[in-house]
Amino acid sequence: MFSLRKIFIAQVAFMSVAFAGTGPLDDGVDVCGVPVCDLDATVSALTELNENQRYNYTNKLVYTYAENTDIDILENLVSTAKEIRTITTEAGDADWVIREASTLLNNSVFNLAKYSEVDAENLTKLFSQLDNQTKRYEVIAYWQVKVTEIEDVKSLSALVAFAMSAADISTAAGDEDWVPRAAKALASDITVKLTDLDPAHEGVYSVKMTAGEEMAVAFDKVIILDSTSEKNLVVKLINSKYNKVAFEYTHAKLVGTKITAQLISNGSLSSAIELNVDRMTGTITGSVQTTMAKKIEFKGSQNFSTRTVFGGDVPFELTENTVIGEMTGEILGIKGTMSVRSFAPGVYSAHFVADNGYIVLDFVGKFFPKNGVLTVTHKNMVKLVMALRSVDGELVWTGKSFSTTNGIVNTATFSAK
Repeated sequence: MFSLRKIFIAQVAFMSVAFAGTGPLDDGVDVCGVPVCDLDATVSALTELNENQRYNYTNKLVYTYAENTDIDILENLVSTAKEIRTITTEAGDADWVIREASTLLNNSVFNLAKYSEVDAENLTKLFSQLDNQTKRYEVIAYWQVKVTEIEDVKSLSALVAFAMSAADISTAAGDEDWVPRAAKALASDITVKLTDLDPAHEGVYSVKMTAGEEMAVAFDKVIILDSTSEKNLVVKLINSKYNKVAFEYTHAKLVGTKITAQLISNGSLSSAIELNVDRMTGTITGSVQTTMAKKIEFKGSQNFSTRTVFGGDVPFELTENTVIGEMTGEILGIKGTMSVRSFAPGVYSAHFVADNGYIVLDFVGKFFPKNGVLTVTHKNMVKLVMALRSVDGELVWTGKSFSTTNGIVNTATFSAK
């Protein structure tokens, strides 16, 4: 039986739910800037209430702050919701009371995930606090829409790391397949956009084999190439001294920082490769598992990335037709003329003829007007990346080419039309 003192405390506390004031169950936004000024005092007051009163208090917070965007308020509500959920669970309250505390927690975490600064670690921490798959999916669905508006490379890099972690968390929580599948799709979509804006992964790497050397043709370079063709992402492991390809993969998949591919063959060793590329430092680690028992492992660093060409300022606003036409210059140390045309939306074809007429190269690829960058490939053997820039007061196409046969990087320069 409650003592008279407890009955009085409960009555006062319940009245504070409905009427403004300065009690432990009053909304403290006007006093301290957040709904709950003294969490310990509020917890103490809530323990004196019955389950109906606890529900009313929680429900009021749910509806008052359902659309709130203030980070301090949302963080305060998360802490409060966790305490309420503990109180209602320990008190043996009905499920609908406990669920209301979960609703407050999930809503507040969801809004924090939407309105906090984009940070992979913070988003992952928030995501792990959600207690049901529906809310976890809502966070993923929100970012699937929001990411279409984001052009900032740092934010996209953080989001792809978050999406990959979210897939793992969802799987570990026992969610139905469609939830982690949505997280993986988000990571894949962001990766596609990120690699267009900042192709940090593409280029030439010097590597050293660290295990399984005796199981393969020695290689010392890894070439990663966006082929801009039906073969998609191409990975080659080459011996640059003898211009020999040890392993070659097409249709490789890039999600976040991980690249994977397989080669299934009845005429040579079948194998699978896994690479991890650090976008910030350019370091690479990887392994190849063939049909032979021992795994081949290697590590190294990036010598050249096509992202270096994407840097710099575009001299003026460009259109999709800016690159169309003829230009004269030099590629692979060979002087000549290059003609660029587009015969399909978003696809650009380039034809290079050396001044001596003996060397002819045909390329296919993309043009990014926002960055002023043309990126094209020749038979998955030569990659050419050039940007339209102002150099010493003159407009020029300047960039690099690299060979997937020997990993050699050359300067490319052409006059602007």
